[in-house]
Amino acid sequence: MKQIACIVFFLVLTQACDVQRKVATGGEAYELKQYSKAIKMLSSEYNKAGNPDSKSYIAYLAGQSHMAVRDVGSAIEWYEKSLRLSDQDRCRYALAKAYKQNEEYDKSLAMFGDLARKNNIPEYTEGYRSLKSIVDNKKYKADPSYELVSPKGNSQYNEYSPFLIEEDKLLFSSDRPADTNEPLTYEWSGNFYSNLYLLDLNSNEVKPYDVIINTSEHEGSAVLNSRRDEIYYTRCEEMELRDKHCRIYMSTKDRGMWTDPIAISFFEERVNVGHPALMADDSLMIFSVGPHGNYDSYDLYYSRRLPTGWTKAAYLPGAINTAGNEKFPTSDQDTMYFSSDVSFGLGGLDIYKTYITSDGSFSNPELLPAPINSGADDFGLVRTSVKGKDIIESGIFTSTRGAGANDELVFYERMKPIVEEEIDEPVEEERVVRVFIAAKVTNEKTGENLSKAKLNFNTLDVPNALTDGKGTFVTEVEINKNYKIKIDKEGFFSKSVDLSSYLDLATVKGSSKTINFAVKLMPIELDKEVVIDNIFYDYDKADIREDAKPPLDTLVNLLKENPAITIELASHTDCRGEIDYNLNLSERRALSAVKYMVSKGIAGERLTSRGYGEGFPTNPCNCDVDCSETDHQANRRTTFKVLDY
Repeated sequence: MKQIACIVFFLVLTQACDVQRKVATGGEAYELKQYSKAIKMLSSEYNKAGNPDSKSYIAYLAGQSHMAVRDVGSAIEWYEKSLRLSDQDRCRYALAKAYKQNEEYDKSLAMFGDLARKNNIPEYTEGYRSLKSIVDNKKYKADPSYELVSPKGNSQYNEYSPFLIEEDKLLFSSDRPADTNEPLTYEWSGNFYSNLYLLDLNSNEVKPYDVIINTSEHEGSAVLNSRRDEIYYTRCEEMELRDKHCRIYMSTKDRGMWTDPIAISFFEERVNVGHPALMADDSLMIFSVGPHGNYDSYDLYYSRRLPTGWTKAAYLPGAINTAGNEKFPTSDQDTMYFSSDVSFGLGGLDIYKTYITSDGSFSNPELLPAPINSGADDFGLVRTSVKGKDIIESGIFTSTRGAGANDELVFYERMKPIVEEEIDEPVEEERVVRVFIAAKVTNEKTGENLSKAKLNFNTLDVPNALTDGKGTFVTEVEINKNYKIKIDKEGFFSKSVDLSSYLDLATVKGSSKTINFAVKLMPIELDKEVVIDNIFYDYDKADIREDAKPPLDTLVNLLKENPAITIELASHTDCRGEIDYNLNLSERRALSAVKYMVSKGIAGERLTSRGYGEGFPTNPCNCDVDCSETDHQANRRTTFKVLDY
């Protein structure tokens, strides 16, 4: 597959569906993800536009285009122009995130604070709360025991996703030109298509990896098994003259030569799959999955290797996947590194560490410190063998923090701390405050207390975390930590909440602080129709409109929280029109909604589509006599009901 000047071809190309189509305006280029072209066209259109609102919107799109190619500094300039012309929350939010990614944390915090005070929505309030924790605790300060070095194998193009084949042979991906005659044809980034390359760490010589693996499509993010006779990598290509999408390919070595690669079909064709990592003696593969055309819902999945081949992909359980994007898993024996752009991090993608526990599950992820992480995108970390008596850890990762906003390989070493001579000086006793979290769990429908509800903490091992007969549970937690808590109860939909134990000790009286929160769980009722509000369709159309995606995304998140549930998704029409026509239209609309949810990562076997036409109205009435427009609107609905759990 082919990458771009941002964060790796999979992150980019998984959405690069229309990057080669000819366009007439900068806005059209932006919509088709031809960002390098959009930047030039929007700049020209901005200079010609006279209306302030038009100029503001053009500047906003220019900022978005620069962010897509990870030119954060230029994006900030365009966002600021847009705000000076017209103060829009969407631009303020984009600028707040760009400031954070540019490590202008004070500016970002001030803008998130303004947004949170104006609108009490999670993106703003959580953005402010998590960033305040970063600033207050100076998490962006670099650990002085780390030393970073840029290898000579880097170029003016993108280098990313390293993998150490031998102690002195590094496999990586790059969108540098394979030869001097290669044309610049990739409109997303304006760069070349990406391939796999091999860097000799002794001579710093870089060569294309293998002609069997590299093609005219995008190749990258590769891993070899422990015997080095199998390679797994991502390729983004055009299938049957349709848009590009990404899959994992595999090749084996036969008499020293790689065989023709074959694709592993974990999902249907339109689902993007990439970034493979091997663990557990090569019997477990972890990879990133994101639906076609979507930018904000990548999660980690896994497959196990059986004698018959790789199993069907399954959603990685536990606390690793979040509402953000999880990508670029790598492994070091029983330890996995991966990246996420969840708001608790320092800016863009940040690297987290987890490991396989004794019961086979993954431990709660740990955010790696600065300077491994930064405000930029950081991902694809691999460990290397330690050389030197004062070095306790070494490795390689990818970051966009360098000049030019490109992906660059970064080598790091962690040195032993210098032990200074102790001096006996009076030390002021540190104030200790104990922090407790108190949960109250009730039935959302009846209000009754729910006993024996299970609380699962993402970064805390709490045995027997069950609510009592009053629906309450109290436990002590660490101060100044962020927690995600999932609440499970048999017969109820599971729900997750985010809590923070960050405290301003100056405002805390006494030696302890209790943080209370309440959770209402909705009971699961089999075959009970639940109306999904705000699902609208254009006249005589079954396509999912943009304003219908948020409520469907809410249902997607519900199913991800409850992986055992299967549902029927149904569509109903009002009584106007022919019966057969209405039945067919409702069937197409229900199927369209199901396809959208599958594209968001929900397994197709968990979803059943059903169109009922006008057969089961919410408000029965005489269609031609006394049906009001309110009755018709109520009867035109999209619903779901639980079939099994």
